Amino acid sequence: MKKMICTVCGFTYDESAGSPDTGVAPGTLWGDIPESWVCPLCGASKSDFWVLPEVMSEEKPESNQTPRVKRDEKKALVPLTDMAKSALCSNLAKGCGKQYLAEAEALFNRLSDYFKTKGLMSDREGNGADFGRLAAMMENDLNGYQKGMAIASVEKDRGALRALTWGEKASKIASGMVKRLQAQSALLSDQNRLYVCDICGFMIVGELPPAICPVCKVPDLKIHGV
Repeated sequence: MKKMICTVCGFTYDESAGSPDTGVAPGTLWGDIPESWVCPLCGASKSDFWVLPEVMSEEKPESNQTPRVKRDEKKALVPLTDMAKSALCSNLAKGCGKQYLAEAEALFNRLSDYFKTKGLMSDREGNGADFGRLAAMMENDLNGYQKGMAIASVEKDRGALRALTWGEKASKIASGMVKRLQAQSALLSDQNRLYVCDICGFMIVGELPPAICPVCKVPDLKIHGV
């Protein structure tokens, strides 16, 4: 029996287990579920689900199985920066939060704060933020959105289109913010802080964050000062 994964939130529907909480009995095939059924976690429609590929065994495949593609030789690992570690731990904390693992979420958030503080201290001891390099990276990031949207449109992937639309909006705002900071570094002061939305990446400089994110509409409890 196959499994289906929600492209919006990652919820997995297993045909063998069903979804009793939403009235779908164990053993119900994906095709037999009404089109009106929605993801129990985020409310996405059936069209936002993809088939979850099965993990193929490392053992030699049977004659009726497709041979596994050989893996490339291992490449040298690039060490993560402290800020990258902070972002990774933050994402892991959000994943734990969606699974209601409060203790793990709190621990990952503590790790994220630790690496963020360490990274910011390194920046202060060095030459500070390289706004020119950051602006160039963000411009390159923006150039990839249209290509991604074109592919998602062909594949009729509404979840990807939604994420790309949000991402492009937030990236445009962030790009403009970086250019302003590059030209007017005095914008950041003891009174003004840089606030970032945890959900979509929206950035704003001010004494207080907005009550609601203007991009993804989440409340200010998801908008944190850097």
